[in-house]
Amino acid sequence: MRGTELKDGQHSTPDPSERSQLWPRVLGSLALFGLLIGLMIGRLTNPEPARLDNIEVHRDQLVLWFNDEPKVHAEVVEGTVAMLFDATGAPASGRLL
Repeated sequence: MRGTELKDGQHSTPDPSERSQLWPRVLGSLALFGLLIGLMIGRLTNPEPARLDNIEVHRDQLVLWFNDEPKVHAEVVEGTVAMLFDATGAPASGRLL
């Protein structure tokens, strides 16, 4: 065919309606890909919180073992010094084994 005019019910170029159906799929694929990449980057930049692994009692001291260095904050509460560690651990109901 030399031109874009209709000959025998066929065009030399596809209908615009067929082309426009692909554009939302492309945009949806790009959005999904961007979301997944963003989630992976967020997971890499946000490490897991420190965890209390073990507590040992030695003479005149208490030794705490963490899997990573926790954030520490000290406060004076009614004349005593309280050390606050930003970490998680298994509940022991206030008992030291």
